[in-house]
Amino acid sequence: MRQHLLTLAFLFCFIWAFGQTDLEILIQNNLDDQKTAMMVLGSWGIGNVVAGSIGVLSTDDKTWKSFHQMNIGWGVVNTALAAFGVHQAGMPIDGISANELLRDNMKLTNILLFNAGLDVAYIASGFYLKEKGKTAIKNKEKWKGYGKSLILQGAFLLIFDSYAGYHFSKQSQPIIELISTGNSIGLSYKF
Repeated sequence: MRQHLLTLAFLFCFIWAFGQTDLEILIQNNLDDQKTAMMVLGSWGIGNVVAGSIGVLSTDDKTWKSFHQMNIGWGVVNTALAAFGVHQAGMPIDGISANELLRDNMKLTNILLFNAGLDVAYIASGFYLKEKGKTAIKNKEKWKGYGKSLILQGAFLLIFDSYAGYHFSKQSQPIIELISTGNSIGLSYKF
């Protein structure tokens, strides 16, 4: 009997020491998802820099050269934003409350959905530049290339921002449930 009690006591101490609160799990899931989103954005950015550089070096067509040049610029910006996002998601956030996590998650959701609106503006600007390329007196090819790039980049970002905004808005629900139950200090075990 004594051996069973010691085993149970040891097991309880082990679980207590290595268990995570529900809040800690939600925080980690949120940070992991932010890192994943930034890795997708960074991969897109790096892909644009690489493909754009190859495209600039391998074509003499002014429209496509402009297209690739603009993609390189977008790639650099997106890669920098992604690197910053991965860095931020890797920062320790000790002591954050469920209310603060919800506030931060909703802020991120709103930023992503606002960006989705900007993405529509990028696409519309791309179509405008393509049309301008048809009637411009100077730099017709450049306008067309820049327009095509804006349409491509805007379309990708619209899909990315819309999906990420939807995803992070759904992530708010478990946080709201945690707050409503007051169970932010409960333990969850992984075996």
